[in-house]
Amino acid sequence: MKKVKWLKLNIRLEFEKAVKRLSLDSFTEDKGKGFIFDKIRHDSAHGRFVERIIYHDQVSNFDGSETIVERVEYRTTNFSVSLDTLPIMQLTNPPRTLKPFSQALVRNLGLGVSLEEIDINPMDWLNEISSNVNINLTQLDISRVRVADYATAKMQIIGSSDLRKYYKEELEGKKIRIDKLVCSVNSLEYSGKLKITNNALAYIDVKNENNFTKIVFDTLRKIALQS
Repeated sequence: MKKVKWLKLNIRLEFEKAVKRLSLDSFTEDKGKGFIFDKIRHDSAHGRFVERIIYHDQVSNFDGSETIVERVEYRTTNFSVSLDTLPIMQLTNPPRTLKPFSQALVRNLGLGVSLEEIDINPMDWLNEISSNVNINLTQLDISRVRVADYATAKMQIIGSSDLRKYYKEELEGKKIRIDKLVCSVNSLEYSGKLKITNNALAYIDVKNENNFTKIVFDTLRKIALQS
């Protein structure tokens, strides 16, 4: 399964100049952080931001004493960006926190640079994807459901058939927030499972993963640019 996150990259520099600045801040073991580019072209770039993280773990010995063991991990943020899809940047299998990556962008590209979450209605996103691929909605996670004048609740709705009919009849137009949709993808070319969220995050476990990811991204971009 692939986890893909899309963000808005606000940048003032020319594309090639920005990529060049990042490539100069390359990763080394001495620095413990920096960028590694796998591919750079005049209109696109694919790379990684790598951080070396050192942990010191206490290990108990048989005699009751303790030994400090050093453990090294490498946290990687895989990203891709292209001139024709800006201001949207794609991150593949991102770590839990993007703060070090964001700080590295600002450090190298200046204070005018920022990463912003993309706020999207997952149902609109699903409907766009469905225009290209046969998909059934099997789980609907919602929040801000009014249960009293002073209380709201979260709900998870699961069904064996497509839940879009239920959504249209029972939920559409109500003041709720759609947090996540879980879908089954059923077509000759693509089959598997898809999860999408309201902050432009997708979990993709589908046959022909790369081509399907492009469909998911193109539909997201279409909606994001309209808003």
